[in-house]
Amino acid sequence: PIRKNLQLQDLHNRNETLYHRVLVEHMQELAPLIYTPTVGHVCQQFGAQFGRSRGMYFSREDRGEFSTMVYNWPHDDVHVICVTDGSRILGLGDLGAHGMG
Repeated sequence: PIRKNLQLQDLHNRNETLYHRVLVEHMQELAPLIYTPTVGHVCQQFGAQFGRSRGMYFSREDRGEFSTMVYNWPHDDVHVICVTDGSRILGLGDLGAHGMG
């Protein structure tokens, strides 16, 4: 399942339109691969499986620099922002940066 999730992530990175089309047409089969239970395992192994970044990290040392950092994000078409301290991702506990997976 993790390998299939990573293949879907790769498709998402290459062609978002096709990725969403595949999900819509095969949702029942693919839902367990892109959400629970597989996504928890993917998050736990995120550091070893890293590919393309689809998120931005901020630390306490970045205090006061949020606007500058967001302004430098390479994409203008942002639809969703999720802010978390990463302490209870999917009930797995603190995954730290691996929660980005």
